[in-house]
Amino acid sequence: MKNYLAILGIVMTSMFFASCKKSSTEPVVYSFKTKIDGAWVTFSDAKFTISPNTADPAISDLLINAGTEQNNISIFIQSAVSYAAGSFNTTDSIPYSMQISLFKDENNYLKVFGIAGPATGTQPYYVVNITAITATEIRGTITGNYLYDNYDAESINLTEGEFVAVKTQ
Repeated sequence: MKNYLAILGIVMTSMFFASCKKSSTEPVVYSFKTKIDGAWVTFSDAKFTISPNTADPAISDLLINAGTEQNNISIFIQSAVSYAAGSFNTTDSIPYSMQISLFKDENNYLKVFGIAGPATGTQPYYVVNITAITATEIRGTITGNYLYDNYDAESINLTEGEFVAVKTQ
């Protein structure tokens, strides 16, 4: 009987320690990681805001951006409905519209890439999945094909990415 109680005690103790929730003390890193031309690039200091549209109070603007003044990425969504977890894409226009931009400094020459593609061929297309949004943080992923610089007639392949951004304001 003593062996049975000892085994039962060990099993119960093991289950207790296995079920304890362990908390992570690692701080959240707010960043926007993207795969550009096959290489992963991390834009630091990711932030987001939701604010009323100045031209139409029925619309609110969501801006997610990360990086520096000269090297950054941003997602801008205007919507007549509230923001929640879900998918948004660049070809929809009702009840929201979405723009994606990437600014890249090349030897003090600023290139601006966006979703306005060349007049012919396959156009840029992106899907942004907001996986979680709270009062202080937004998380999500992005998939697509390419961004285009109309001025220099150049493109970059931005195929996937993920972001975790803190709310400002």
